[in-house]
Amino acid sequence: MQATLNRVISAGFALAFLVVGNGAAAHEISVPGLIVDMPHGGCRLAVQKDGNASIAYGAMPKLIRVTPGTFNFNQLVLLLRAKSYPQSDRSLHGEPVGTLLLPEEQDLLLINDAALVRSLLERAWKARAAPTQQFDDESYHWVAEACAFSNRETQVLGLKE
Repeated sequence: MQATLNRVISAGFALAFLVVGNGAAAHEISVPGLIVDMPHGGCRLAVQKDGNASIAYGAMPKLIRVTPGTFNFNQLVLLLRAKSYPQSDRSLHGEPVGTLLLPEEQDLLLINDAALVRSLLERAWKARAAPTQQFDDESYHWVAEACAFSNRETQVLGLKE
């Protein structure tokens, strides 16, 4: 029952994340193939089956697009599946650092490899696409702060503090 409830809540957050997505029209964003959060509901990487990706913080409407081709979806699924486990195995693995949602899984998976998840988030941040709209600077700074990405990296992009 708890696993089903967690899945419904996560799916709701994912749907809100997709629909609101930084003011973009809903038809511009397809359902992602996977979502990995660290911690659950925190800094979020969504990778679509076609390799497109985005970074956000939970379901907040501050979405940073990642340069297409940064991730190989199939390799990423294999890697994350090997590093994750079902909620029913929580007692065997201890407190998770993040969560993983895969389209073919029925339940939210847990993950304990903070270094792996952080490296994926950092890789996505370094490959982020430049802002395309006048007010995107605010989104970039908000996500950078919420996900603890380096301010120096936002300055390289030419964004104002």
